[in-house]
Amino acid sequence: MNGYLAIIGKLRLGTAGNLVGGSGLTTARIFPGDSPQGEVYPMITVDTYDDEAFDTKSGAATTEHELVKVFCYGTSDNEARALSAAVRTDLDEQSGTMNGFTVENIRFLRIDTYDLNFTNRRSRVHEQDYEVRIRN
Repeated sequence: MNGYLAIIGKLRLGTAGNLVGGSGLTTARIFPGDSPQGEVYPMITVDTYDDEAFDTKSGAATTEHELVKVFCYGTSDNEARALSAAVRTDLDEQSGTMNGFTVENIRFLRIDTYDLNFTNRRSRVHEQDYEVRIRN
């Protein structure tokens, strides 16, 4: 279950990181799972929703197949859309070492767009799904 950590590292150092608080491992507002309450928009959260090791007859699996969700939050559709486009540019069809993990491939699957209404706060969300193949 390391695909989401690889994605977070890739996003923090890419175009999306610049859109959510500056490029760098500590400054960008990109969070695993839930964000801190009251966090400033735009921001990104990343979560794994399925993880499966590839079967092998010769011992433990060396590659995992993970499905990862990336949530792009904005105060308007334009803000969420721009962030979503940057995320896709940073991730789709990428491979290599990311945040210390060896990623064979990241593949974009789909996107959903919707509104969320929190107490005294409206959010526009672009939710993207990615397939991540990662070597252990």
